[in-house]
Amino acid sequence: MKKTEIFREITPLTSENCFILIDRTKSEFNYPVHVHPEFELNYVQGAPGAQRIIGDSIEVIDELDLVLVTNPDLEHAWFNHECRSKCIREITIQFHPDLLDSKLLNRTQFKPIEKIFEIAQKGLAFPRSTIEAVRPRLENLCNTKGFYSFLEFREVLYRLSIS
Repeated sequence: MKKTEIFREITPLTSENCFILIDRTKSEFNYPVHVHPEFELNYVQGAPGAQRIIGDSIEVIDELDLVLVTNPDLEHAWFNHECRSKCIREITIQFHPDLLDSKLLNRTQFKPIEKIFEIAQKGLAFPRSTIEAVRPRLENLCNTKGFYSFLEFREVLYRLSIS
């Protein structure tokens, strides 16, 4: 990737939140290549032909895209490229790296999640079958509040980790 200025995003995630979820419909991608200290799970629907850049990986995405980024220095962005859709849905979940502390991640039941967090240091794009399997949970998460939203989010992470 040609070196350009990298935007250091200051996310709206506060210390009082376990995570933030931003569910939006948009007509284009217009956010620059960026980094941030928070982990991010990003779901895109309805943007075939868009371009995803994660680190040194540049790929054209299909109708569905789901990526986990767990590296505070990993550059990432989505661009319109050849996407002609004007109805793109994007669900972005940003969460603190210590959401699941290391003592918890070292427990047998959480080892799969620890493993995907390690792999996602370089960015982890999920296959369509996995995206379709977790999509109902992501949509449910958009409509869930409070403690149950945290449980639902952990379920999403676990399902991704065993896919």
